[in-house]
Amino acid sequence: MKLKHLLVAVAVMAAPLAHVGDASCVMAQLIKPKAKKAKTTAVADDSKYLMKGAVPVVDGQVRFSETVAAPGQTKDALFATLKDAVQKQIIEGPDHLEKARLTEVDAAEGLIVASVEEYLYFKRKAWSMDRVRFTYQLILTAKDGSYSVEMRRLQYQYDDVPNAEVLYAEDWITDEEALTDGGKKLAKKAGKFRRGTIDRKDAVFAILRQATNK
Repeated sequence: MKLKHLLVAVAVMAAPLAHVGDASCVMAQLIKPKAKKAKTTAVADDSKYLMKGAVPVVDGQVRFSETVAAPGQTKDALFATLKDAVQKQIIEGPDHLEKARLTEVDAAEGLIVASVEEYLYFKRKAWSMDRVRFTYQLILTAKDGSYSVEMRRLQYQYDDVPNAEVLYAEDWITDEEALTDGGKKLAKKAGKFRRGTIDRKDAVFAILRQATNK
């Protein structure tokens, strides 16, 4: 009888251990580390900056220009709208500097000339910033049903570098200066100036189009 009781006791003790073993296997599967997904790095699309002629050079000077149709709008109405947009959204824009101002306003000719000075940011983060003082001239001419705008005399200067030289667009952002590898890549230093300038030009021209799109 004693041997029979001993065998029963061993069986009873072994049963819970078997369950514990099963539970351990289940837990091991539950906490098994998940396979890490491969990280994908976004590749910047530089196609518009790599286009030949994206930075027009006229008579040796970088000049961006655009003529915009404004059907049904008179010269006087366009002049007033453009003057207001230049003053409030560009000269007094969020990154403007103290020298930005209107330098010529002629309602009879529909002419608006502005000398713009603002910060152009290449990088703007809490722990890192790269910017230059960006100056340029805007010339706008309003006519019945359309207006034209030109951006020229583009210059850059780092104001956090002692005795920093003035950099001219003609020496930095043209196809010859800013494109490398047969036009397939942006130059390391000049490329950021080309990219930032084209983006700012697009933003300025968009402000004027939106203001007159009635």
